[in-house]
Amino acid sequence: RPLGVGRVALSSVPVGAESDVWVDLGGTREGPPDPSSHGRCLIRLLRQPKPTGPMEVVVMVRSARGLLAADKGGTSDPFCEVSIGRKKRKTKVVPKSLDPTWEESFTMALEAGECTFTCDVFDHDVIGNSDFLGRALVDTRTLMMGRAREDWLPLGVRKTGDEAQGSLLLKVLKREKGKPQELFIEVLSARKLAAADRGGTSDPFCLISFPTLSKPIRTAVVSKTLDPVWNETHVIDARRGQQGVGSPNQQQGSHHSISRSPEGSAVG
Repeated sequence: RPLGVGRVALSSVPVGAESDVWVDLGGTREGPPDPSSHGRCLIRLLRQPKPTGPMEVVVMVRSARGLLAADKGGTSDPFCEVSIGRKKRKTKVVPKSLDPTWEESFTMALEAGECTFTCDVFDHDVIGNSDFLGRALVDTRTLMMGRAREDWLPLGVRKTGDEAQGSLLLKVLKREKGKPQELFIEVLSARKLAAADRGGTSDPFCLISFPTLSKPIRTAVVSKTLDPVWNETHVIDARRGQQGVGSPNQQQGSHHSISRSPEGSAVG
């Protein structure tokens, strides 16, 4: 039998924001509460408006690692081809590398019935066809609207007889086409900051400014360090400068400086 059953009233979950909810497990599927069931379960919920228009995806092809060596000398000249339906986009070729970095972004429309896109990695050949190195598939139905997702994806084969190895780092954002978009800023970390306090340390936080914001957005303070790690994402409505709700993720535009604050050292 279940150890406990909990219920959440969706009307209590705000639209467009992630909510962490502790759910009491003292209930049952049917009937009165069970006194032998107890405990709580932490879940994260995100309610989003249902899209009403055509969709598109923004695919950032960041890098790959551990690719097959297709050329003499134990290297490859890899590039990545992103395909959705009949639409194809290619990255640049990185010569003589099994761990290439591309950092290239493509925006591609999602037509009716198009759910999956492919990322094929090839070894570029000047003469003849390029050699296949591996394929990654992404089902866009698993992506949350307006929330960028970054993952290392294993590279597999297209058909029997292919060889593949390694993995591909992608960052993907699904959004409604043609509508004003949210701007996502990830504040990850800083290093080798100035020491603003006695004892040779600082208590840094980051201020993020955007022209349409009435006031900057501020990260958490990290105590006594010159190499802080925040791992926060901040999001704004790029039209109006309205701040969205974040988790170790939120919203903004940016500007850089260092100043003193009664509560810490600001990295703006």
